[in-house]
Amino acid sequence: MSTEITKNFDIKSGPNRDALIDAFKYAYDEGSHIALDFGIALIYLTDSRSGLAWVPMKIKNIRLSSIEHDCCLGHSFNLEGTCEADLCIRRHDEEVLYKVYRFKAFYDTKSRIGFIEFVMQP
Repeated sequence: MSTEITKNFDIKSGPNRDALIDAFKYAYDEGSHIALDFGIALIYLTDSRSGLAWVPMKIKNIRLSSIEHDCCLGHSFNLEGTCEADLCIRRHDEEVLYKVYRFKAFYDTKSRIGFIEFVMQP
């Protein structure tokens, strides 16, 4: 019996509904690729002047293999796919080390927020 280990993060910003649909449509098309840009909070920091701040995760090559409506509102989606991401906290002078991950996410295109769950390889 295999149990998956996951890591969860907050999505703080992201694309509109049309970009999601287009990215899904062309995810595995060799001639086209629609880049998706999500702002994902790797960690949160507190700042005495501005309150709570977040450090963005390094993520690229997002490919959606599944998209479904979460409810009947038309702007909430459950997403699945793969991406390359660096889930480690690094200093500015350290090299970014991308790894390929499977992910599941909930994303609301109206509020542009959600959460993402990365599936860790054993």
